[in-house]
Amino acid sequence: VLKLCKYSDWEKRIKALIERILPIQKELARLQ
Repeated sequence: VLKLCKYSDWEKRIKALIERILPIQKELARLQ
């Protein structure tokens, strides 16, 4: 159970990071 909780927590963190990075990548792509 602990492993599953940690995994779901990591999944949330990764998704949050991706959501932050994606707009930045789109801005960079637009600038190029």
